[in-house]
Amino acid sequence: MGTFGLAKQVDAVGATPPVIAYDPDTYENIEPTANGTYTTGIFNPQPATVGGKIQQLTGAAQMPQLKVTYKNDGSNDPWKGGTIDFHWESHIKLTSSILNPIDLADMMGQGFVFVAIINLPKQVTSAEVLRAVNWDTAYLYVNESPIKLSKAALMSAGNHTLRFGLGAWDNTESNMLTTLIGIITKPGFNINDIPLKFDISIDVAKMTADGDRFDTSPGKILTTGKLQPDVDQLVDFSVDFYDSNNVVQSRLAPYVNSPGGRFYPKLTNGKLNPTAYAKTSSTTINSWNSYISPWDTTSKYNSINDSTEYVDGNNKNLPGTTNNRTLTMNLSEGSFAQLPVNRFDRVVNYFTGKNETAGSTLTHTPIKTSGLNQQTPIVYSGNDSGGTALSPVTMNVLEKYVVDGTITPTKLNNSDSQWGKPLPSKSYPVEATWKANALTTGSIHYRLYKKATQQLVGTYEDRLFQSITANNGSTNTAVTTLPVLPSGQYYFDIKLVDDVLSKAYPELMYKWQSEQTGVTSLKEITVANFPNISQTSNLKNLSRTPETGEPLTALAGDSIQETSTFTLDKIGDSLADMKVNVALPGNVTYEKGSLTLNGTVIPDESLQTGISIPAQFLAKVGDKLTVTYKYKINVIDTSVNDVQLPTKPDMLSGNIVLTDNTKLPIAKVSTTAHLINIPKQELSLIDVPDDFTFGNNLPVPTQAMSYKAKGDFSFDVKDTRLPSTDAAWQLTGRLSTTFKTAAGKELNGASVYFNHGGEKLPITETNALIYQNDGTKKGDIPVDFPDSDGLLLEVNSSTYTQADQTYQGVITWELSTGPVK
Repeated sequence: MGTFGLAKQVDAVGATPPVIAYDPDTYENIEPTANGTYTTGIFNPQPATVGGKIQQLTGAAQMPQLKVTYKNDGSNDPWKGGTIDFHWESHIKLTSSILNPIDLADMMGQGFVFVAIINLPKQVTSAEVLRAVNWDTAYLYVNESPIKLSKAALMSAGNHTLRFGLGAWDNTESNMLTTLIGIITKPGFNINDIPLKFDISIDVAKMTADGDRFDTSPGKILTTGKLQPDVDQLVDFSVDFYDSNNVVQSRLAPYVNSPGGRFYPKLTNGKLNPTAYAKTSSTTINSWNSYISPWDTTSKYNSINDSTEYVDGNNKNLPGTTNNRTLTMNLSEGSFAQLPVNRFDRVVNYFTGKNETAGSTLTHTPIKTSGLNQQTPIVYSGNDSGGTALSPVTMNVLEKYVVDGTITPTKLNNSDSQWGKPLPSKSYPVEATWKANALTTGSIHYRLYKKATQQLVGTYEDRLFQSITANNGSTNTAVTTLPVLPSGQYYFDIKLVDDVLSKAYPELMYKWQSEQTGVTSLKEITVANFPNISQTSNLKNLSRTPETGEPLTALAGDSIQETSTFTLDKIGDSLADMKVNVALPGNVTYEKGSLTLNGTVIPDESLQTGISIPAQFLAKVGDKLTVTYKYKINVIDTSVNDVQLPTKPDMLSGNIVLTDNTKLPIAKVSTTAHLINIPKQELSLIDVPDDFTFGNNLPVPTQAMSYKAKGDFSFDVKDTRLPSTDAAWQLTGRLSTTFKTAAGKELNGASVYFNHGGEKLPITETNALIYQNDGTKKGDIPVDFPDSDGLLLEVNSSTYTQADQTYQGVITWELSTGPVK
């Protein structure tokens, strides 16, 4: 029995490329061994063969022919599994006579005298082939009569050789008589030209179940279950056919020169010599010598050192193992589909470990992954540089990228659900916070919609908010400045742009916020150019003097005029729907017909509905709007203390009209509130004549004389009492101290009078009435007398006086109600 083994451990291809050398052929079952050995010679000749003797015909169409075909298992791998179909045929002549009883008996007892030696490829052993033979379809055909082959008919003849025969010791599946009858009774039987064929089918998956001896891939994945590879991509088969003239037969017994047993080929010096004794037919089938091994031709993703696969002495490879590589890529160079189509192409010579990609034609499918973050098997297939189909191989591709970007505009928070963020008609800073773990470069864009139409604003359909060149890995802040916008209402739309993601996966790039949540959910802004309107207000007491003051003094029944003025100091968007609302203070009564607008009397109903103001009243800077009205003070209890009555502000309201015709309310302009002071009820004498003189250096009277006092002779009375029927009051005077010198000498014989309208009223020690008032008039009441009225001093010759003396007296003025005391 020959042996097949490895001389030494085979190293990985590339680390130490192995010498591709197969063990020498060994042989068995090629020479007679039955019943002992013998030595031929003059005294011990080789016994003659006994059986059905045949002769190989040599015509052009009669010589042996061999056809071997390979068909894979139907998968996309051209070398995976399937069958090797072995078909051999020849034409022979039966030289034994079927009519000769002795020849016929020899045929039935010994079988047919021939041997076929099948020479197998050096890459497989006889044992591997025999275990893979499909015995159900293994047949010999003699004159087209099928003879089922048995394992005894097809046996090992060496490590790469099989022996085939149809002797009685080979044909264990059928009776020789039955076989012979089947042959000669088949239509067309011609003893001089009998077709001889045999068919064998070999299961490749079983034959190469242990893989190739030079395969160092994990689990011998490159060769296990596949048609064996060959350096030259050709697998050789041949059959040496030995007819009856070129075979020997075993003896019946040792040293007995009687044939019996199997037939064997003639040998030369103990070795097969098919050139001398056989007719040989040979053929080849195509095989492979290279395989696809994806890797990154730029070396970017070749991240592992794989000791089981060296190519050109380099074992840097993609993660994984041979035939099971994984590409986990980012998107910095684009998606997998956007990379050069041959980026991961590599064809490796199985035997030399050399890169033989040049000239090969590889494709891969699908051309893109199933999607971002979805590992996708990409199958590489194609032909080597010589056009030989290569086994497809899968590379698992994972495009790994985090798509978690968020962006939120700030400083645009809606302060009003209806108007959103109010902005002045000038440039305005806007901030946004964003976060996107994988983003390295990109930008933020914004655009504006008109609120009324929800259509994009023409010049703001896509504007750069800010470029992104750095990412802190957490929440980032971006800033831009909105330019001056026309007044109107807008929706503010924003989006994050990741340059890498947008290039690699446009369909996954971050969308506008409006595309995610709808336009009406966006931040709303209202741009308005508000006018500046100032106000002033004042009160007048039309019932008394002084008529102004803060607080304004008034008594019950007084008529108060209130005036409010609104002035346009700075123009803005057009004003519309203006209205002034007037509010009267408490405890007053409106004076009908007193309401005026810029001097024109307007209906009193406007007090309740508000005064509608035409737009032209405040159309340009400096225009004024003046509202006046009057009211009377009602009776208020001030018997204990003063009472202060606050006025209520007048209020100007209205809208501005934006350029998109949206109306926006202006801030209401309110006038300043004032106070009206209602004093405590009292009647008091505020001011009286004092420090008056009748003259200096007067002569000593020699006759009756009168002297008029010099000085201010007027009174001030304050009456804050409520009107009533007994409100009359009067002023009286009395000489409370007579005229005396400093030494106490009285001016005897002199009289004091109050001259009023030519009537002299004596001023004595008792009260003398000098003025009366019915009490109708209230407030500060001046009591003035004509210049002709006043105090008189009368003296006569009987009046005792002293020269160079000054006489002084005191008159007491008294304010009283009721009868004069």
